[in-house]
Amino acid sequence: MYRLGADLVGLGDAAVDLIAARYVLPAGARDTFRAAAEADDAAWARGIGWALSIALMELQYYRETNAFMADTARHVIAEILADSGSARSRIRALPGAPARLVTARNAIVDQRVRTIDST
Repeated sequence: MYRLGADLVGLGDAAVDLIAARYVLPAGARDTFRAAAEADDAAWARGIGWALSIALMELQYYRETNAFMADTARHVIAEILADSGSARSRIRALPGAPARLVTARNAIVDQRVRTIDST
């Protein structure tokens, strides 16, 4: 996979460079970005995981102190969940990977966001 800028951009995982796809790019531009970064399915999935992890922490930390950051986190989470429909079909295509994994992941994320917003 191509690394953005120097080889020192990430945290040891080249997928860290893919976080930008969720934070700054509209949905329609992500496929072009992915192709340019030469990200395979595994790296792309890790990039989504990184973005989701960061967004959940941001939402919890900033929900009462920085509306812009909290709204950005909510937007990233919503984009990831919206994209899960296309991810669901890819997961079903993997041998031994039941579709219920995607449903379970979405339920966990939804519950986490509700818990953060209600506390």
